[in-house]
This record gives sequence, C-alpha cells and structure tokens, in this order.
Amino acid sequence: MKFRCKKSHIVTLSLAFVLAIFAISFSCTGVAHAETATIVHPTDNYIQSASVDFIGANDDIVATFDTVAGALTISGDNRFSVSVDGTVKGIFVVGDKVLIDQADGLKYVSLVSDDKSLFASGISGYTYITVYGDKIFTHSVGKVSVYDSSFALIGEYSDTVFNNLPVLVSDGNTIYSFVAETGLNKVYVYDVNTTDSAKRSNGYFVEKASLGSVIFAYDGANVLIVPTDALDSPVKTELTANNFVALGDKLYVANGENGYSIYTLNDEKNSLTLTATYSMSGSGMDKLNSPTDVVVLNGKTYIVDSGNDRIIVKDGDAISEISVNSPLKIATNGKEIFVSSDNSLSIFRNGTLVASYSFEKRIIDIIYDKNLYVLTSDGVSIFVGGKLYDFHTANDCLAIATDGQESVYLLKSNGIVALSGDQTLLSFSFDKSAKDFAIDYAGNAYVLFSDNTVEKFNWQSVVDHNINGTTLQSEIVTIDGNGYVFTANSICLDGANLCFTTKENAVIEIDSNAITKDDYVPNLPQIDDDATVEIRTIGANSYLIGDLNSAHSFMNAGEGVVTVYKNVDGKFVTVRNGKTYYLYGSSDATPTAVNRKYVAIKDATVYLYPNDENGVSIAKGQIVNIVDDACGLDDGKWYRMILDGRTYFILRSDVGEQGAPVVPDEVKPKTIYGRVKADRAGGSVNIFVSPDDSSNVVISLMDGIKLEVLETLDGYYLVRYGDVAGYIRADQIELDGLTTVQIIAIVLSVIVVIAGVLIFLITYQTKRKIEENDIN
Repeated sequence: MKFRCKKSHIVTLSLAFVLAIFAISFSCTGVAHAETATIVHPTDNYIQSASVDFIGANDDIVATFDTVAGALTISGDNRFSVSVDGTVKGIFVVGDKVLIDQADGLKYVSLVSDDKSLFASGISGYTYITVYGDKIFTHSVGKVSVYDSSFALIGEYSDTVFNNLPVLVSDGNTIYSFVAETGLNKVYVYDVNTTDSAKRSNGYFVEKASLGSVIFAYDGANVLIVPTDALDSPVKTELTANNFVALGDKLYVANGENGYSIYTLNDEKNSLTLTATYSMSGSGMDKLNSPTDVVVLNGKTYIVDSGNDRIIVKDGDAISEISVNSPLKIATNGKEIFVSSDNSLSIFRNGTLVASYSFEKRIIDIIYDKNLYVLTSDGVSIFVGGKLYDFHTANDCLAIATDGQESVYLLKSNGIVALSGDQTLLSFSFDKSAKDFAIDYAGNAYVLFSDNTVEKFNWQSVVDHNINGTTLQSEIVTIDGNGYVFTANSICLDGANLCFTTKENAVIEIDSNAITKDDYVPNLPQIDDDATVEIRTIGANSYLIGDLNSAHSFMNAGEGVVTVYKNVDGKFVTVRNGKTYYLYGSSDATPTAVNRKYVAIKDATVYLYPNDENGVSIAKGQIVNIVDDACGLDDGKWYRMILDGRTYFILRSDVGEQGAPVVPDEVKPKTIYGRVKADRAGGSVNIFVSPDDSSNVVISLMDGIKLEVLETLDGYYLVRYGDVAGYIRADQIELDGLTTVQIIAIVLSVIVVIAGVLIFLITYQTKRKIEENDIN
C-alpha cells in the first residue's frame, strides 16, 4: 500500500490490521486471572511507600507507615500493604505480628494469616511502649508491664523510678529509664531479677530510644550512641533522626519522603556508617521518579525517568543514564534513541545528543518500525530528515503502536483504530477507558485500562466472530504485584512479556504469552484443487485473509469478480498480486458471457478492480473485447474486458456496440491568445499577482511574447505564460495579432530596406555613367 506524504515524499507501508469487522457490536467474555509481576527496575533497595514516617523491623521484614496515605507496608519475602485509620504513634515488629500503636490501644496485623485485617491486642492505657526480641514493654505510672508476642502478660514491675513519664528500653533483664526529675535529666537502671534500681548522676535528655547492641537515643538534636556499660558516656553522632528502630548493630531510620536508611555501628561502638537507603523514588541510578514510558529492544530496557529529566538504559547489570529535559515518550531502532517532550523531539546516539527538533504540533506518542511514527494532536506523521510528514489525520488519540511489521494501530480512550488499505479510519470499541496498549507480532492487542487491568483482544477470535458468528472473547489479566500494589501508566512488549511503568516509580514485567516473530506459526491458505470458478465479491462484506493466525494479511476484498479455488477444508482460496488468500463473505453469482462486438464511444479508463484509483487509458473508437457482465456489479454498471491478455473492468456507459453511432465530443471553446504590447520595441510589461498595478509582480515579459488569455476582467486580462499565471493590463496586450510596436518596427525595417535598395540603384547607375564617359 502507498501513502502520500506532504512535500511529495512517498513511503511504502505494509498495513494489515483492518478493523472494519470490529465496528459491529460485540459482547466480551473475559477470564480474569492475575499474573505475578517482577520488578525490572529498581532491582535493589525499593520499598513501596511514598513516605516512611514510622518504622519497625526484625531479621525478616521491615514495616513502614505512611501517615498521609494511612498505609502500613510490609517488605520482605511476604510483602503486603494494609490501610490503617486513625492516628498512628509508632509501629513495631514482634514475632509473627506487626504492632500499631494508636490512641485507643495496641493493634496488630498478622504476618502469617491470610486475613490482613487490623485486630486489637487487648493492651491499652500505657504511656510509653517499646519492644525487644519477642517481648513487648509498656509503661504506666509507677509500673512496667511485659508481654509475649501473643499478648500474654509475663511480668510486671513496680518502682518509684517509674513514677515519672520515662523513655525506656529493656533487654528483658534490665530496664533503662530516661527521665527528667526535678529539672535534671536522669538515667535509671532497674534489675528485673533483683528488683534493684540505681540512679545515674550524669543523666541527659532523651526523646526517643531503641535498644540493639547498644542504646540508640535521640536528644532532640542528634542520635546518641549509648553503650549499656557506659551509660554516663554517650557518643553524639552527626545523624539527626527522631524515628528509628535498633536491630543489633543496625539502626533503621525513617526518612519521610526519602524512604528509610540503614546505618551500621562500628566495632568501637562510637560511630555510624550509612550502608543502605530504601525508597520508592529518588535521583540515584537505582531509583526512578515518575517514569512515563518504557521500550525494550535487543535485551536493553530504555526507561523515561521524567521526574529526573533523564533516560535510564539497562543492559543486563549495567545501568547508564542520558540527560534530557522533560522527557515523556521514547522509541529506538537499536542505534538511535528518540525522545519526545511535548512539542520537541531529540535524537541520541551512543548516549550523545546528535539533533533536536521543535514542532508546532504537540507530540503525544512515538513508535519506531522501519520509520519513526509520531502521534500528534491531529494525527500520525512520519519523521524524516528533521520534518514531520502527514501520514493520517486522526483526533483524540492516546497512543500509537505497531506489530513489528509496519502495521500502524491507534488507541483512543474507548477503542482501537487502524488504517485500511484505502486509508479509511476504522475502529472497534470497548466499554471502559483505556490508557495505553501494545500489539504483538500476530496483531493481538493488549490494552491497559484505567482500572489497572490488561485485556487481550485475540485476532483469531475476532476473525472467527465476524466470519462464523462466534462470540468475541477477550482475556482479562490483572497485575499481581507480589505484595506491592502497582498502578501501571504505560505498557510495551518485551518479547513474550508485558512491561509497564508504574505510578509507584517502578518498571515491572508480567508473563503474557505474547506472540513474537521467533515463535510465530502461520496458518496459510493452500490450493488443493486446480478446478476454478468465478464468483462475485460483495464490497464491504468480502475479506481476503492471507494468514488465519495473523492480522497482517487481512484486507477488504472490494467489489469485483474473482477466480477462486477450493482447499482441503472447502474454503475458497484466491490469488491476488501473486499472493494466496482465503476469501470470505462472497457471492456465488456466475458472470454472463457477452459475445457482441463493442467500441469505446469516448476516451475512457479501464480498471483491474471496480472503482480502482489507477487504470489504463483507451482511446475513443478503440475496439473493446467485452467478455461478460461482471456478475451485474453495482446494478449492472460494469463490463469485463480483455486487454493485452489481462482482465479489466470498464463502465458500460463508456462503450457501444460496434456500428452504433458515436457521440461526438463536446465542442470546446477556442483558446484565445495574445501578445505582450510594450511602449517600445524591446520593452517589457509586468504580469501581476492580482488585477492591481500595486500588487506584486509575478514576471516581466518582453514585447511580442505570446500569452494564453484565460479570463477578461475590468481593465485586465488573466493570462498564462508556461506554468505562470497572472494579470496584465488590457492596454498592454494585443489579441490574436501583432502589437502596434511590432507593426511600427516592421514598417521601419521595410523603409530601411527600401532606402537601401534605392541608394544601391542610384549608386550603381551613377557608376555606369562615369565608366561610359571614360570610354568615350
């Protein structure tokens, strides 16, 4: 198929997925199932929490809480999220439970039960709570109570040192209580086994504390390292944090929007070193911030990291980045990377910017398949040599995709559209809002909907539905985040897998069993019977399908008479332009032979197919070899004829029986000519853009040049000289004759010639008389 580009550029496109058959209504039978997602990027230090405001941990999991989202997120092998209503004051991990400290008491979520509801622990009325190992310690005035992970009370200790409102930690044998007493900051040590308590004279202020291999305490400005055997000698660190949990030599610190960090205590127990940072977004190479598009080619993954103004390129374990302002969409051919942002397009090669272009049109999406296709606000263009050449006009499109064989597909919010062989826009619809889509090698469409499901529209099901009347089925795939909740915002194919960018700043992948070029198996028509019959195709209801497993070879058969064979299944098979197709939806009408002699009664055009754009011209009076009535196509509008060994269609109105009177051609008005009339020989006259001497001059012509007169106006003539048309003053053109200046010039020339002859004769006679006198 050919398409026309502006500026006379012609590009060949093999477009196949003709969706006219989708235009009818259909019911969709979907089988919902979930595909487990794997994270493509970030592969390390990713946590799905927009803000880590509280943190708890044990050797297996990390629990975080986002106060704005009201979400408790559990990371580890068994990831999940839980919504929590009300104010949360802290979270802890004990045994197989995550504890949530709230105003009305201690709640918990089970790590082992399928029921992830929030349950009450039965523990309340405390002023402070902390945990260590599998024990829970609560403080109320004058008393510290100890519970196991099942919330059974296993110890209760009363002492005057607990009369105040302390910050306390305990390892189960010793309780360390930090309290302000009579204006002085004190540290008390209570021995659980002996019930003895001792007050340290060298106390210090503490707002928060957690016990690991040492006590980590926050004094309102910095984190203190407090060895239990050196309570009087805390070490002040540079770390500022007021929400953390200790686990051995590790300190897990909540960083709000920056996720959480893990610090490691040195062997000397006097400093902390940052060893890891976990977050949902960030600016490091291992993080994303608002990814908007992804494409995978030849094992490389290209991610548009919009929030960080860059492209992340992953090639195995290697990660690199390309800086680009406000990127939105991406495409690649393996050598160049094309990045769009609003109304601009940048091209990178080997990570280096080689060209950048701006356009008046807003760029919505881009895709590469032999050409770079650019979807703009008013349709599809092809990018060639820094310019956009119009390919097809379309409005309100969301995305563009190809199947790897140069077939172009467009997505609207409620349907997919494609271009048929005659450039007509066709569509099928769905009953919910779409966001993005991808097309596999067989033309199967994977649509990402706003409800976070992916629906597969199988091409073979569509063919069966429209040819055999079967129910059109689609397969619904939900994204199982394996404990995370992913909200996809773009989709592409990575071989047989579907790849997504997500609102949660991750790129994920699910297995989709999409058809690739390598695993594609065609279902091609075969001719098993040499016996042929001619049948009539019925326009929009006749289809040619070159491969029952593919969208690429589907096209409308058009209106005509075709020669068909039968294959082993009894289906009709035909050959067009050297290719074999299944033929569906045709009539079995037989053409009636015509044996009379005919002649073209006017200059005419004959066509290989009725109403074809191109044809072969024949002259008026040419003998026409009519063979049949073309099965009465278009209410008997056509004959079929043989010309140079090929069968063509010709309009009945263009032929008459041989010997019948020939309608004469219409009498055409005689062409009028004139000549430029200048005010002097060799002078010139201006031809204007409009009938106005003050308008721009198109061309200046010499006196006597011949012009074609097209139209007479008031005081002007519209004239044509070669390919140039314009206006000339009426007094500067002489119609059908010589101009006055030319006549004068000719007269003067004649006078000069006559005068020359007279002078010659006079001179000659005078000379003879002189010679005769000399002789005499």
